[in-house]
Amino acid sequence: GMLDVPPTCEAKRLKAPLLVDGNVHKQTWEWIKPIPLVDNLGHEPRFKTWVKAAWFDTHLYLAFWGEDNDVWSTYVQHDDPLYRQEVFEFFFSPDEDPGRYYEIEWNPNDAVFDGKIEIHGEERQLDAVWHAEGMRSIANTERKEDGAPRAWSCEAAIPFSSIDRLEHPPYVDDRWRVNFFRIDMPNHDYPQELYAWSPTLIVNFHKPEFFGQMIFKGH
Repeated sequence: GMLDVPPTCEAKRLKAPLLVDGNVHKQTWEWIKPIPLVDNLGHEPRFKTWVKAAWFDTHLYLAFWGEDNDVWSTYVQHDDPLYRQEVFEFFFSPDEDPGRYYEIEWNPNDAVFDGKIEIHGEERQLDAVWHAEGMRSIANTERKEDGAPRAWSCEAAIPFSSIDRLEHPPYVDDRWRVNFFRIDMPNHDYPQELYAWSPTLIVNFHKPEFFGQMIFKGH
């Protein structure tokens, strides 16, 4: 059932809009506390993974970063099934109804999957027509001196105006129900390695009863 006390994380209010350039290590992000992602099934995670969240008047900003020695995906088109390979994922409900939520995914090729989900008992309905209109995101692979990958990241700016259930941009101390995920596929094959902020403890991320709360903090 529901978590007794959902975990909380913070989106930090910025003093100015953030320029999305793909660098998740720039000064603005260095001041923001990372939200760690752990193994979704309770195992020892292979790689360190985090996300950071910030906001300004018009956008929510996310920076994902994950260690990885083999960064890959074959998907390049919008709304391809990115979740079958390597991705970062953001699930969110901008109100108190976690059974109706949005899902945005980013892969290392800069492809995006976005949609709306409704849960009805055991049934899950996907509306893939919904689009995070005006979102800007840049994925980046970080390499060692010998050229081998050591991590990948994604920086995104999500316009509040693209979220049709949101009547106005958040106010300070507003809370959304959210979860953050990562899928890694070390052998280019199943089983996938699953990472979560608030673990669902099964091989399924679509468990909104495990969503935590993201608090929109002031400066």
